[in-house]
Amino acid sequence: MSLELVWEEAGVVRIFSGTVTTEDVRNSIEKVHADIRFPMLEYSINDFLAVTSIDVSKSALANAAMRTIGDSHSNASILVAIVATQPEIQALAGFYSSPSYMPYPAKMFGSVEGARRWIADHSS
Repeated sequence: MSLELVWEEAGVVRIFSGTVTTEDVRNSIEKVHADIRFPMLEYSINDFLAVTSIDVSKSALANAAMRTIGDSHSNASILVAIVATQPEIQALAGFYSSPSYMPYPAKMFGSVEGARRWIADHSS
């Protein structure tokens, strides 16, 4: 898997490619949440368009979500956009972004442009 983190003025774009594993998802969360910019983060765009396969279980996502829930005390207002077109990735993303696991407003998109429009419409 390849993960590129692109930090922007108010947010971060996580660009995943290749095969994504549980460890890749966990590392992505740890890198962003441990960054000194995390408390000021307004949005996260999670781009899965270049992913060729995904090897992540729902139980692993639930465990990864615990980190997100725990870290939300230092930043309670991040918009989370998930960009994916593959049904398997959309299903896992829908599970992860459900209110049971995601303490932030989250929405799925078929394009990065759509995600950016949503963020622009909902930013303070």
